Amino acid sequence: GHITLDGYDITIENPKGSIRSGVDANGQSWSVTMNNDYGYIRGTEGVDGDHIDVFLSDDPTTGKVYVIDQVNEDGSFDEHKVMYGFKSALAAKRAYLSNYSPGWKGLGTISEISKEEFKKWIESSHRKTKPFAEYKSVKVEGEQNEKSNSLQNQMQKRYRFLQSFILTKDGKLKKKYADAFGKATRL
Repeated sequence: GHITLDGYDITIENPKGSIRSGVDANGQSWSVTMNNDYGYIRGTEGVDGDHIDVFLSDDPTTGKVYVIDQVNEDGSFDEHKVMYGFKSALAAKRAYLSNYSPGWKGLGTISEISKEEFKKWIESSHRKTKPFAEYKSVKVEGEQNEKSNSLQNQMQKRYRFLQSFILTKDGKLKKKYADAFGKATRL
């Protein structure tokens, strides 16, 4: 479907509750149940040549905008994911991660921006080709810094280290421990 929100024409590809699926770069199939409406902002163009993707909060008419510089496995910039109408960076981060499979490593820098500054960024050029954090024309109100990126990497390493203690000899997780461990480490 289509909605108009704050002057943007947004196409909803995957409504909240729907199943989003695809094939990753390694040829592995994946699917997730969407916890937010997900689509794209028509009239925009991201680094991949497609429209800029957007996740909507349950009430996108309130809150701020958070732009995630999604990264590839090697840490290089992949594309922007806009989190529209979220109350905090933490809420945007949790929503983003909840729409991906467990263990997803695409979360990069999260930049907080007002809706007014977001509109300026959208209008500043047709195609967005670099990480949001590198656009000098936009006044970013809050940004995940290198220290928090480093902390996130440390936490991921600790998670993998601890997870290694609950693997069976054939590499499968011991179910009862994996479930408890997963609940204890969720953001």
